[in-house]
Amino acid sequence: MLKTAHPSYVIFGAPGSGKTTHGRMLASLLNPSSHFVDMSRVCKVASAFDTSFGNLFAECSSKGELVPDEEILPRFERYMQSINKDEPIVASGIFRMAAQVHFAFQKVEYFMEGLIPFVVAKIKLTADDAVLRQRKRAEEDIAAGRTPRPTDLDEVKNRRRVEIYEAEVEGVLTAFRQYCDFKVIEVDSKETVQETFISLATSAGHHNDLHLKLIA
Repeated sequence: MLKTAHPSYVIFGAPGSGKTTHGRMLASLLNPSSHFVDMSRVCKVASAFDTSFGNLFAECSSKGELVPDEEILPRFERYMQSINKDEPIVASGIFRMAAQVHFAFQKVEYFMEGLIPFVVAKIKLTADDAVLRQRKRAEEDIAAGRTPRPTDLDEVKNRRRVEIYEAEVEGVLTAFRQYCDFKVIEVDSKETVQETFISLATSAGHHNDLHLKLIA
């Protein structure tokens, strides 16, 4: 018996596709018990308590690389301990490699319990558009007086980040299927992400019918 009527959402998309922005919006609209979780936030929280890890995170970010699993996964496990197993999450970027999926479902209590149904939202975006969006994001940060992400002005590193995502995403979903059934929603990053996520939030009480409609 599921303890919640609401599913958890796992958002996939290339760098620059808007996972974080739209994930935060969806979590805020769903219900008060929803949590937004993304791996960058896990890294930032861990960095606040561990200077050496913070230096590693900054170094990896500057190169457009992922923090090694042996460093990030134990911290991800500790982070998830703060979330009740019967409360839904909206997750962005927490499953970037198949090994991370296996770790979560074998080691992290929240996922091991299997109390909440999952919905996977895949944001569609071409590689060229993803690279352009990352540069535009940096330019907007600079114009607003914010420090841009280290790689966002480097087209070579931007494209490398997109290539890593495209090479790994299907393997991640294949690993995910080993542990749970989930529905998949595909949304066009140029037009329908915000509208789709708002519909998901406002129709949460009838989410099964809505998801079937979107997949069809």
